[in-house]
Amino acid sequence: MKAVILAGGHGTRLYPFPKNTIHFLGKPLIRYHVDEFIENKINEFIIVCNKFNQKYIKNYLKDYSNVRYVVQNSSKGTAHGIGCAKKYLDNDDYFIVKYGDSLVLENIIKLLFKKFYKEKLDGTLALRKASGNSYGIVKVNSNLVKSFSEKTHNIKNGLVNLGLFILKTDKYFDAIKNVSFEEELFPAEYMLKKNCKIGYYIFNGTRVD
Repeated sequence: MKAVILAGGHGTRLYPFPKNTIHFLGKPLIRYHVDEFIENKINEFIIVCNKFNQKYIKNYLKDYSNVRYVVQNSSKGTAHGIGCAKKYLDNDDYFIVKYGDSLVLENIIKLLFKKFYKEKLDGTLALRKASGNSYGIVKVNSNLVKSFSEKTHNIKNGLVNLGLFILKTDKYFDAIKNVSFEEELFPAEYMLKKNCKIGYYIFNGTRVD
């Protein structure tokens, strides 16, 4: 079982400092993610980074074992970033993905896995209520994700991606086979196009971005 941490974005708000290495309460952001996975007995990591922040991330994770690094050379979104890690994921039935640029102040990984296993899904997303910024809305029914919308400004209602999800390996890589990624879709969107069953868990706690 492996965790993929997406840290390949070219952040501009904190330039020239890579956002994933900014300290929060005395610890680099990237280490919070790795430590949270370790607490949940996930001990193999793939960090998707870019050529500019790779050396900084490697420095902060030098004391951790079982960490592999993949460089995403082009900014083609999260689905492409996961695709860059394919060679490390092919032998796993499923994998978990976390965005590297934000934190949630509760451990919801166990809850996400519980739903994933119980409902025998092809994927499970952690969602949260929209907070007014620019996000793509995730449309759901009582059990499954139905669709994703384009980014909308000043959202007051609806659910949005939290940046944590589990996907079945074969289903995901089959869904992105021969995709050019010119249109940047959310990873699970490609799976919905292949009629995969994607569930969700709604997080109501605190998120730090």
